[in-house]
Amino acid sequence: MRRLGAEQLQALALDAVEEAAAASHIGPVQRTRALALALAWLLHCGRPERDLPRWPFESFWEILTSGREHDRWSSVNAALHAIHGALGVKRDLKRLSRFEAGVSEQRKAASRQGYRKP
Repeated sequence: MRRLGAEQLQALALDAVEEAAAASHIGPVQRTRALALALAWLLHCGRPERDLPRWPFESFWEILTSGREHDRWSSVNAALHAIHGALGVKRDLKRLSRFEAGVSEQRKAASRQGYRKP
């Protein structure tokens, strides 16, 4: 594996966070160590010249497991926008679309298997 620079690491971490946000459309998201690492890297290394506010990162982490669909998605989305703002990075619509498309495919697959939302 080649050595990654700060920009590539930030993009990789943002991909992990976007993927979790997209998955939160379907249901509660498991909080993995990989996602914790991505959030920690963004918080501590994403903009080393500034101390970033912790709340959007912590809020994102905490709300992922909520069973309340609307609350989960709206809070995850708000936290993700705040994370991008803190990092001074515009949210990449191509990245967002890629993960949203994956969620759409998962929903279609679930409906083909006879899954019905309660």
